[in-house]
Amino acid sequence: MKGAIDHVRLGNLTAALKNIRPAVSEVTDAGGSRDSKNKTFVQRVSERNVVDAASQLTTRSKIMACLASERKLLIVGAVHDVRSGVVSWLGGQSA
Repeated sequence: MKGAIDHVRLGNLTAALKNIRPAVSEVTDAGGSRDSKNKTFVQRVSERNVVDAASQLTTRSKIMACLASERKLLIVGAVHDVRSGVVSWLGGQSA
């Protein structure tokens, strides 16, 4: 996350970090600096990235979209804090 925020280039990892960049742009309400030193900003970017990734599951897959609309699939986003081990659930969506 911090690498994407700070525009780090790390060989093959650069492409993966590029996928997180939209979340960096979308977060506007974190206050303070827009870099990896701002813990609130990093947290909000992480959460935004989870929400974006979850919504892409149904927009990129007709099967998942159909299952979600039939309430046979519930997509739920979560963020894992590696320091504390706590998982924060961000809610679910059905379509």
